[in-house]
Amino acid sequence: MSSTPKTADLVLAYKLVPAEDVPVAHSIEIAVYPEGEPASLKTLLYRQGAVPELFLGCYTRPADAGQEQVTTLAGYVVSTLASGERLTHDSMLTHDPNGNAVCVHSVSVAKAYQRRGLASATLRQYLQHVRNLQKTVSGFHQVDRVLLIAHDYLI
Repeated sequence: MSSTPKTADLVLAYKLVPAEDVPVAHSIEIAVYPEGEPASLKTLLYRQGAVPELFLGCYTRPADAGQEQVTTLAGYVVSTLASGERLTHDSMLTHDPNGNAVCVHSVSVAKAYQRRGLASATLRQYLQHVRNLQKTVSGFHQVDRVLLIAHDYLI
């Protein structure tokens, strides 16, 4: 768990997104992506079911809230595995369990938490998570790259 000056008023926790939180992730996705770009709920459920290890959420609660306070999914990164050196249309639609590349499909942060460094913090945490998977989880040792497509204005 880490915080930056922009997130100092929040308690952040990173954990895998369970199936019951995928509809919340979908509501974030449709709110932040331009029309025609958000993944469908069906697609997000597929990705979570196919490779739950690659659906990492950033959960938060106010720093002054008690421990019993319910946490909120503030953002997430979701990926699948693919073979090859580049993202293709097909690699965006499927999961190859023997793939050597983590294909990042979405880095999304709820509008209420944007401009606070959560996307960058979550992506950094995600990359560390992938490194840990390479060392500890069978089926991830072959991963040798992380691929991401982004609009210029988001970089």
